[in-house]
Amino acid sequence: MLAVSIELLTGRYAATRFDNRRATEWPPHPARLFSAMVAAWADADDPDPIERDALLWLEALGAPDIVASDAHDRARVVFYVPNNEADSAVVRDLSSSYGKLRELEQLERDAEAEGDRKAADKHRKALVKLRAKIETDSERGGKAKDTESDSAVAAGVQLLPDERGRQARHFPTCIPIDPVVHFVWPQAPIGAPEADVVDTILSRVARLGHSSSMVACAVRAETPPPTFTPSPDGEINMRVPAPGLLEELEIAFAAHQGIEPRVLPNVIQPYRSTEFDRPELRRTNLGGQWISLAVGGGSVLPITAAMGIAVAVRGAILRYADEPIPPVLSGHKGGQGPTAPSDAPHLAVLPLPFVGHRHADGGIRGVALVLPSGTTPQEIDALSGAVDRWLRSGDGDEGILNLGRAGRRTVSILAPADAPSTARASTWGRPSFEWVSVTPVALDRYPKGLWHPDPSLHNAAEQVILATIRRSCTHVGLPEPERIRISRQSPLRGVPPVAQFPMYRSPGRKVTRASVHVQLTFAERVRGPVSIGAGRYFGQGLMLPVRSGDGLSGATPEQDS
Repeated sequence: MLAVSIELLTGRYAATRFDNRRATEWPPHPARLFSAMVAAWADADDPDPIERDALLWLEALGAPDIVASDAHDRARVVFYVPNNEADSAVVRDLSSSYGKLRELEQLERDAEAEGDRKAADKHRKALVKLRAKIETDSERGGKAKDTESDSAVAAGVQLLPDERGRQARHFPTCIPIDPVVHFVWPQAPIGAPEADVVDTILSRVARLGHSSSMVACAVRAETPPPTFTPSPDGEINMRVPAPGLLEELEIAFAAHQGIEPRVLPNVIQPYRSTEFDRPELRRTNLGGQWISLAVGGGSVLPITAAMGIAVAVRGAILRYADEPIPPVLSGHKGGQGPTAPSDAPHLAVLPLPFVGHRHADGGIRGVALVLPSGTTPQEIDALSGAVDRWLRSGDGDEGILNLGRAGRRTVSILAPADAPSTARASTWGRPSFEWVSVTPVALDRYPKGLWHPDPSLHNAAEQVILATIRRSCTHVGLPEPERIRISRQSPLRGVPPVAQFPMYRSPGRKVTRASVHVQLTFAERVRGPVSIGAGRYFGQGLMLPVRSGDGLSGATPEQDS
């Protein structure tokens, strides 16, 4: 085993995600450390070939396990840095001339090596002319004129420190709970001599990401259990070292020489969080297979259409399921029919809206099919088979979803690593103390006088609701909440008030139910997905984990960067 520790000496980490320059990368990607090690090795006057062999050995180990705590983004800070464009407006730019000079010198050397004296003489004459031009331009650029235009004087003043323009810059930064991150390669041979060489290189790595992220790196004998592991079904894409990466980095450096803008070579590996495997965490009975579907073929559907979408998706699955339909799909004891509801947990169809973010619009970005915990392989195959037949019934790999007045839409499978954050199981299942409703919780009983101006009527109705919500939580396997807050409004951006949602009624029934927005606080962290209330299998009462202590205003979801 090889274990490397990275201590963030400032207690924070500043690095941008490779796919979103305004978002913070967390945890640090293994390829970022590898690139920093390559830079530390190559920075020597005479890079050690033994160290290069150690880097080749390290890259061949592939993707490591990662140990990293949770982190929260630092409040966005705008920095203003000097604008270098003013320099080129005032001082003559000779960079292109020097580039041509280097090119001609190389052509002359190549011609000499090939014995082509005619070409060598031609390039030599061009070099003499170009050097004379550069010398003249340099003298002209550094010599003051007797008179200057007003515009030239104004441009020159901008070079003075007090007058220089400033450009707004953002440096995405996060602050982890634990400032030490570990990369662990379990497959590395114990006692491998390369490990000592790797440790030597690590001792020269001073930063990771932005220059303000100073680090101390070293090989360690022991580390805590991993929090992220490589997995083909993982939901978090990270850049990792792989065979050939060192050579690609050397080629990239030769091309840009540390000057030109470039994109570092990388290999992408999906990771999954091991946090969901912790047995001590309480969770709802919806802990089985999670399948994400994308709904396309038109404009984004609003969150208020969640119930209609869930009913239509469930209908399509039952239509393409093999007979007899198992109760875990139909929700009925006999496999079908409205008169024999099953007492056991069954398939939940959860439309997933984009909420809780500053740009949230409440649009549904995916639909999750979630089976209960303890489902058998046969039951999982029954769902997978129904989905597969549905998708093959359309064009290519897309099925057809009939939404009535909302028209016909296409449906396709979302691979975990390709799914947007909104459609990932980790977004809705992350362990948390606090949960906030995204769609209103439909109540089992209609509380009379809930919003009545008479305090006694309102308080009586509120007590009925609180008792109902407590029962709803324990019914799905959660502990009783330590605190319950109800409201007609949700604190999450993108979530409309209760009044804008259609009144909930059980499919096939005419009775409507009252609904409220809810925020739950538990005495212990629980993991989701959490969906409570009368319509929980149709996306009603769907809840999002939020950071504890954020309260009703300004709550932010615990989503992936």
